[in-house]
Amino acid sequence: MHAIDTLARLVSEVKEDPSWELRLTPETNLIEEVGMDSLQLIHFMLKVEEQFKVQMDFERFDYEHLQTVRAFLGFLQALGVEVEQRA
Repeated sequence: MHAIDTLARLVSEVKEDPSWELRLTPETNLIEEVGMDSLQLIHFMLKVEEQFKVQMDFERFDYEHLQTVRAFLGFLQALGVEVEQRA
C-alpha cells in the first residue's frame, strides 16, 4: 500500500468520513480542506506514529508540513519512513 493511501485511510478514520479514502490527493491541505481540529490532529498524529512505526519529531515539525499531503509525506520521509508514491 502506498503511503498516501495509508494516510487517506487514517484521515478517514479520524474524520469518521470514508469519502476521504478517495478524495485525499498529494495537494490536499490537511487543515483547511480536511478540516481537522486540534483534537483530531493529535489523534491523526498518534495513528501516523503507530501505523508507520515512527516517533514524530515535534522539534522539527512545522505547520507547513500540514499544508499539503505531499509536504507531510516529505516530513515522514525525513524521519526515515519509506514513502512510496503512486504512479
